[in-house]
Amino acid sequence: NDKEAQFQLGAILSGGEGVDQDEARALGWYLRAAEQGHVQAQYHLGNMYATGRGVGCDPQRALEWYRRAAEQGAANAQFNIGASYYNQSKWPEARDAFIKVTQNYPNEAEANAGAWYKLGQTYERLNQLDAAKKAYETVVQKYASRFEATQATSALQRLNRKL
Repeated sequence: NDKEAQFQLGAILSGGEGVDQDEARALGWYLRAAEQGHVQAQYHLGNMYATGRGVGCDPQRALEWYRRAAEQGAANAQFNIGASYYNQSKWPEARDAFIKVTQNYPNEAEANAGAWYKLGQTYERLNQLDAAKKAYETVVQKYASRFEATQATSALQRLNRKL
């Protein structure tokens, strides 16, 4: 019942490290670890259900596992909750999930840069253009060296033509 060992077995099988890659078996080991509260296993299960790796694609189960990981402080899981809602065109839910990333994980630059950028896109979908502009400006100002800043700069130029 060692959840770390179970997670590691899942990772080995998923990556095919020294063994034949077997996503279905990896899923089983991740599940064992995740049910014991292993945050990375919960996140990986979310990814597997989101993409259909080793299991049928199930966005609802992906969200469940991402939520469990996010509750334990996984910024990337909270980001993926927002991305999942965004991909389903559930704009208010996406907005709320991305806001949680920006508020709850201020030291997670990767998750934050992406969340601010996706938040800007979500605000655009909600036709809240001033809020979108502020989100994009935050990306450019706080995360200038990241790829999202380049994307945000382009989005700002496009928005400025609309405003």
